[in-house]
Amino acid sequence: MAAPTTPYSTADQVSYLMQALYFKGRPTESTVPSTNVLETLIDWTDGVIDATFRSVGYVIPFAEVTAGSWPISQTQWLSFMSAVGAAAFAGGYVLQPFPVHGMPRGSGEENAYARLFDTMRSEVFEGIRFNAQYTLGTKAEKIMADPYGPRLDFLEDYIDPTRYLLIRDYSDMIMSEYEDMDATNLDLDYFYNLRATTAV
Repeated sequence: MAAPTTPYSTADQVSYLMQALYFKGRPTESTVPSTNVLETLIDWTDGVIDATFRSVGYVIPFAEVTAGSWPISQTQWLSFMSAVGAAAFAGGYVLQPFPVHGMPRGSGEENAYARLFDTMRSEVFEGIRFNAQYTLGTKAEKIMADPYGPRLDFLEDYIDPTRYLLIRDYSDMIMSEYEDMDATNLDLDYFYNLRATTAV
């Protein structure tokens, strides 16, 4: 499947998410919000989506890594993200939390679609694996080039496969220390229990 281009969603898809508040059918030029308004909100939302993916290193507009390598699930995810973001913009203060009318619970709670849209954007920043072309030297390359995918290494950072070379280097250092200790007749337990070679 080919990579999608904007707009990622349609006014009908956005209206589907907002049936409980605004629409009893499909949006038209006379509904509030109108089709034109929804299409504008979709454009704005898609701009935010593109900027988010570009900031971690993906090529925008999206492009397949190889011919036919674009999964349909990615198109559906982008479509849903676009529709959710546009619904959040269209709902404004009323959707706090959706679908309850009137004042929000608590103190200024965000609307449900805004929270979901922010969560999806966070997933992009945190390293969602998106099968698309990327720019070298970016976080997207780090995510895509690692065959094991992103994972944490002792709460420090994503594992860099090149760090495995350090394990071999440390092993060589340890073996060198053992050889030096053996050559000087030091007890191999010396560093652990501070026992001298002359101890009984």
